Amino acid sequence: MGETVLDVPLEDVIKTWKEGLLMKKVCFTAKIGKEEQTYKFGVFNTKGWLKTIEKTIEEKTKQKDSQ
Repeated sequence: MGETVLDVPLEDVIKTWKEGLLMKKVCFTAKIGKEEQTYKFGVFNTKGWLKTIEKTIEEKTKQKDSQ
């Protein structure tokens, strides 16, 4: 708890989603080097986490496009 588990640049995230009925998870696929890797995390409030991740990626993309 409280440690960084994964450090992936937002521009490398390709896809986000949530899954699970009892054990809910937030998931994303990122490009790592030449390969794609999928990560899944069990979190409370998967909808909130997913919205925050997607919003942050969108803001980062807009910021990069405006430069």
